[in-house]
Amino acid sequence: MSTRRSLGLLIATWAALAGCDKARASTAAPGKDDAASTPWKACAEGALDEGRRLVADDRAARMSGEDFESRRAELDAGCEVGCAPACLELARLSWEPSESARLRERACAGGEVEACVLEGSAATQVCVEQRALLACTTRLEVEAEGSLAELWSAVAEAGAAGCDQHDARACAASAWARCVGLGEGCDEGALAAADDAALLVPDPALVELGPALRCELGQVEAANERLAAACAAGRGARCERRCEALPGGRAAMIVSEERSRWVDLVGVLELQGEDAARWLPALSLMSAGELEDFEALLTAFTPPVSDAAASLAVPEELRERFPALVEALRRSPQLDTKKIRYWFERLPDMSEEQRTNLLESLRGHWWALPGEGQATPASFVEDVGLRLIDPGRGGTR
Repeated sequence: MSTRRSLGLLIATWAALAGCDKARASTAAPGKDDAASTPWKACAEGALDEGRRLVADDRAARMSGEDFESRRAELDAGCEVGCAPACLELARLSWEPSESARLRERACAGGEVEACVLEGSAATQVCVEQRALLACTTRLEVEAEGSLAELWSAVAEAGAAGCDQHDARACAASAWARCVGLGEGCDEGALAAADDAALLVPDPALVELGPALRCELGQVEAANERLAAACAAGRGARCERRCEALPGGRAAMIVSEERSRWVDLVGVLELQGEDAARWLPALSLMSAGELEDFEALLTAFTPPVSDAAASLAVPEELRERFPALVEALRRSPQLDTKKIRYWFERLPDMSEEQRTNLLESLRGHWWALPGEGQATPASFVEDVGLRLIDPGRGGTR
């Protein structure tokens, strides 16, 4: 371990512990008599391990189906008398960015170092050595060097370890990292982790995570069954949406009346490259406002429809079967109307290899991206996943 990394970690830890006594005094507003009458007394007096044990008991109760609001009220009582682990758990339970960030700061100041936001080398060190989830997600967000797959692998490992302890955000991290971040291993274990996240915390995004992943895998019936069950139980799912099949063998959770919009979106999305095939779960989880922002960003990274193609009708069958190729032909400025019509007629009779070569040739002629340093469609999708893991990062949900 380098001296620089050790120093960064020590500074972060000392900063957290320095405010411990002050925070306990301020969070114990109800007074010592109230603290003495609760099971959180020992934790409020400094026995943080006792608080962590009570948090574990709370998670077990929620896993067994006990009422979420009553369990959250119990944690709130613990946080109010000064138990930092209770405050941290409340931060994980919240889906309001400002509330989650405030509770995590309170937990950090109360001595729960896991809640503290580490930066730079300290985040890297804690992630590598301890597989602490928040440190690993911070490292993923800010570290410029290293393999993206290696960074997501660290999040997946940290998430799996936390999910074994029934941490809802860790369960979401495990599922998201395996299914979307890495784009591999979206197996029953990952889907079970997503289901556990929804059982533990009725955050609309967590409730919809399992259905969104199943939908993208083509498990349309299973996705809709879970959405319907969540709606019937009042657990926060957006009940106007269903998983529906889309062109190119894709599927997403959409409002049925907006299917034509999604058909066009899938075609443009697939022009972004192979990684874009993993983005549909993120799109399924976006709010209406987020989806509009994403579409605007996607437009900036995609050539516009050419003048030659603007007035040319696209046969519905072609749009359904070859969404990416249709959009590539419509957005190729070197093709006139006659040539575009020619390729539309040829597409059904071409081999798969020929269609692949045509798509790559078209993309190679005109593909250009905005300047470096700008937000990208990929970074937008990544942010959706990071907020599943840490709602205190903010966002528009």
